Amino acid sequence: MISQRVLVATRSAGKLRELRAIFSAFDLEFVDPAAMGILETRAEDTLESFGPFEENALAKARYFFDLSGGLPTFGDDSGMSVDVLGGELCVHIKR
Repeated sequence: MISQRVLVATRSAGKLRELRAIFSAFDLEFVDPAAMGILETRAEDTLESFGPFEENALAKARYFFDLSGGLPTFGDDSGMSVDVLGGELCVHIKR
């Protein structure tokens, strides 16, 4: 029995699959924005515009939380941390 529904702040099918596997031991139903009927907009392109991973994850979680009407939302931002370069390194790739 699912005890909690959680929105995952990603449009990536691969990331959603990975997160479902990681959290499979918990009684959570993970849904993505499309499953919630949240249409993709250009505003999403600016969500990962911060340096630290945490700020990007929070920006995505807050954005989709608001659009979902307050459904608990999980946001993440994966990246690379390189100690020899002074810690966190965030590379932005323009599409």
